Amino acid sequence: LVQAKFDPAEMNKPIPVSTHKGEEFDYILKGKLKVVIGDSEEVLSEGDTLYYDSSIPHGMIAWDADCTFLAVVMDNETGHDNVSRGGHYHFAHRRNDADSIFRRFADLVEDEKGKLIDISFHYPDNYNFAYDVVDALAKKCPDKLAMLHLDENKTERRFSFGDMARESSRTANYFASLGIKKGDRVMLILKRHYQFWYSILALHKLGAIVIPATDQLVKKDLVYRFQAASVSALVCTSQGDVSHQVELAMEEYNGIETKIMVGSPREGWYHFNTEYANHSDFIRRVDNKFDEVSLMYFTSGTTGYPKIAAHSYTYSLGHLITAKSWHNVNPDGIHFTISDTGWGKALWGKIYGQWLCEAAIFTYDFHKFDAKDILPLFSKYGITTFCAPPTMYRFFIKEDLSSYDLSSLEYASTAGEALNPEVYQQFLLATGIKLMEGFGQTETTLTICNLLGEDMKPGSMGKPSPMYHMDLLNSGGVSCKVGEVGEIVVRATPDNKPCGLFSGY
Repeated sequence: LVQAKFDPAEMNKPIPVSTHKGEEFDYILKGKLKVVIGDSEEVLSEGDTLYYDSSIPHGMIAWDADCTFLAVVMDNETGHDNVSRGGHYHFAHRRNDADSIFRRFADLVEDEKGKLIDISFHYPDNYNFAYDVVDALAKKCPDKLAMLHLDENKTERRFSFGDMARESSRTANYFASLGIKKGDRVMLILKRHYQFWYSILALHKLGAIVIPATDQLVKKDLVYRFQAASVSALVCTSQGDVSHQVELAMEEYNGIETKIMVGSPREGWYHFNTEYANHSDFIRRVDNKFDEVSLMYFTSGTTGYPKIAAHSYTYSLGHLITAKSWHNVNPDGIHFTISDTGWGKALWGKIYGQWLCEAAIFTYDFHKFDAKDILPLFSKYGITTFCAPPTMYRFFIKEDLSSYDLSSLEYASTAGEALNPEVYQQFLLATGIKLMEGFGQTETTLTICNLLGEDMKPGSMGKPSPMYHMDLLNSGGVSCKVGEVGEIVVRATPDNKPCGLFSGY
């Protein structure tokens, strides 16, 4: 047990460093400890831990007050191989979320490891994520980082919760001035432009229905979606050919009353960039009910034409488990999910659950995925949690990960396809982090997963989420026996529908 005395004079001096054989584990019991390991500095608080190769120059001092911590030194004749970590050290911060905004809407039961055992929700009849979470955060912590955004040229923009609340209200007034109103069905084709966040929140505030879509769609895809969803307005990127494809589709569909361009202006379109800022950031709350449709996503169409999965306003609450218990987001960190906003994964990892946990999100609006382009961003921006499909992890491990500083990364997850065991093992060897698999569909939030605190079994996508009543049925509709192959089903009734389960097709 180590008692470190606080000395104010040490705060403005370089921390003395030393080395010794073996590996060391430190657990902070009381106070704060500032630690230097190699080129990295961290301030650890009560409940945080540190595991590192002691042959790396390291030092530590009490910070702000006396600090008590447990230090365990382990002999390791083989050097730092057992630490198996980019940089050969690992910080683990305890999540402090007792006062988090999600506590207003959810009661959680967790065990001593932080594993979620049960969850229940309570929300007002007019629950609306844009008002009750984002605007509330703008009052609670207006200057706290909500999103760190890089455009395709890596131009950096930082948005606070105050910014998001203010600019989404301004955008809502802009949309309303163009005739968009409650119940209108509005398609967003915005890639990863920051205006997507302004727009989705604005449409929530107006009570309009959001229909995200990818910029990969062509005329026939758009005609089908316009007709199926009765789309009346569109907010579209100027990049690529998609706006031209929209105009071709409108030759066969005449229901689009309002079309808005983000980026470069285009004849015949309203221009978001030069027009929205002229509007007030004050908005009167539009009345909505929690069970009304706020979002429509087209399914991937694996077995036929894509269907519309309609979600209510409580869908956002369903992603609390996604962010807190699967992504394990750090409210003082930055979460990075790689997804275009046209896909459902964007709402899994780039807005709802993360902001319920008051964590910042990282967005990079790249044109084409390149592992060499992505990997340096982890250290540059201090990314703490990460989620991507297995394919992207496969590209990562093809690189020499030892040449990248991934020491800021605390937790990582994956979904979208089966995770190859070799990818899992190689990423673990390179970073010391276990990839936590999960499963869900356009119609649901996270349904089967490896949650925080569970014993990870490589090759398994996990166990049922406590929020869903899951079953496995055989071809006769009977629950399968152990070891029997069957179909995954969700059991629910209209009176007992989990937050996050779709309302219907």
